[in-house]
Amino acid sequence: MSPGQEHTECSDAGFTLIEVLISIVLLALILVSTQTALRFGQRSWESADDIGHDERDTAAIRYIEQLLAQTAPLYEREADGRNRVAFQGTKNAIRFIAPSSVGGDGGGLYRFEISAESRAEGGQSLVLSSVLYQPLEPSGVADRRVLIPEFENFSLRYLGRTKPNGEPTWVADWSRNDVLPNLVEVRFVTRHRSWVKPSVLQVELRLRPP
Repeated sequence: MSPGQEHTECSDAGFTLIEVLISIVLLALILVSTQTALRFGQRSWESADDIGHDERDTAAIRYIEQLLAQTAPLYEREADGRNRVAFQGTKNAIRFIAPSSVGGDGGGLYRFEISAESRAEGGQSLVLSSVLYQPLEPSGVADRRVLIPEFENFSLRYLGRTKPNGEPTWVADWSRNDVLPNLVEVRFVTRHRSWVKPSVLQVELRLRPP
């Protein structure tokens, strides 16, 4: 057998141990780099998603602030003939009348309600209900809109005189039916994946009776 024939037979016999080891090392390096790229891509997507959620929540907070600041000091006559300010505030919900140019029935005064609703998956959603204000007619079907899909620990407070001659104090329920509070405070915590963001919004009710 000639030397050339011996080399050919050895080459046809298969991969050597060194070649197999080199292939395994190269494959391991490829897998590591692929996993690193996938993790980087996932983190980039999560960061972009977090930014999107934060921008959405910020826009919702600004919208709530604008609505509350324009609360109208309107009075409605009750069944017993007494007038009552068209405003109700509790720890978990607030009802008021304010103007809106983008309401479901066009521009005008609307009766709004901001409240929290429990989610089946846990946490709460911040919901805004609105219906066109018609003082002499029954309210129609309210338009429901989710402002913030997921958050925790929602609460409301009100600053004002609980008695005509008293000092302004913070209360969880606004009990007076003749005047609006001076300030409304909204507190909640938004949570998305790895970050938690507490939000405190204090709004001055600018419109006052003449």
